[in-house]
Amino acid sequence: MNDGFRSLRVALLAIGTANIAFGVLFLFNPKTVVDVYDGKLIDGLHLYLSSGFGALLIILSFGAFLAFTAPIRHMGIVIMLISAQFLLFITDVIILAREEMEIMTLFPEMLYFLVTGLLLVRYFPTPDKGNGIKDIGDNKRNENRKLKIENSKDEVKREEKIDGPLFEETTS
Repeated sequence: MNDGFRSLRVALLAIGTANIAFGVLFLFNPKTVVDVYDGKLIDGLHLYLSSGFGALLIILSFGAFLAFTAPIRHMGIVIMLISAQFLLFITDVIILAREEMEIMTLFPEMLYFLVTGLLLVRYFPTPDKGNGIKDIGDNKRNENRKLKIENSKDEVKREEKIDGPLFEETTS
């Protein structure tokens, strides 16, 4: 694995793990929503919507695990996860603005979405001036390639320096 994106990979792994845990909880046991959100009574539609939300969390966790394997190749998934985290945070802010739930009920969820979104933004790969994406592993590979090319050029120069014959002729 490439060490250039260790922090991003840790964030993606944490997001994937948390999302799959809550996704499975909401999808396969939607009545836990009652316990999580202060025991308010919910009807069949709310149970259906919480199951759908659980399914979406599971899909987001699969995306996080896929992006964990190769953050540069799956940069679009990382951008999607950043968008999802901030949109879910904004959803909670809207719910608070409408005074539909208490702040202490939504605060842990809001904090999670905000912190994970900021972590993804913080550790998102940035373009280097003229060299593409900063990637420590790619830089090491490029340095190794340059060394190999320079070594091969030196060998060619050494071969060109030989002026005389390779074997001396002896007459006996």
